[in-house]
Amino acid sequence: MWGLERILALMNAGDRHAGDGSDAPAGKPRRKPRVHVEMLRCDLGEVTDLSQTGMRVRTTRKPLLDSAPAEVTLKTPSHADEPVSLTARVVWAKRKGLTEHEIGFEFVDLTPEQAGGVMRLARDCINGESLRPRKVA
Repeated sequence: MWGLERILALMNAGDRHAGDGSDAPAGKPRRKPRVHVEMLRCDLGEVTDLSQTGMRVRTTRKPLLDSAPAEVTLKTPSHADEPVSLTARVVWAKRKGLTEHEIGFEFVDLTPEQAGGVMRLARDCINGESLRPRKVA
């Protein structure tokens, strides 16, 4: 089981689950390492990695390159009733095939509650808890 401290350590120091920033856009070094996640979705598509400052999303939608912040909602299948809504802006986009794109988002003005929600989702996706059925009280 991964605790909050382990997730923070991964996001701050890098690990086998965290990226080293080698695929960050040219001239834009990654500020925080990211954690590869599974079963995390947002309004635009599948979230493939997550950090304290942003996320990468794989989508079939054509990305808008407008850098204006927009509301984004993150959720996992097991926590669909506990989504995390936050503000993010597009910082880069890449075409990854005929219809698929990857989009890099930067989180904007996260509140402590939103940051905690991002950490909870990252922990759940790393632990595989997003795949487990939730116990109903």
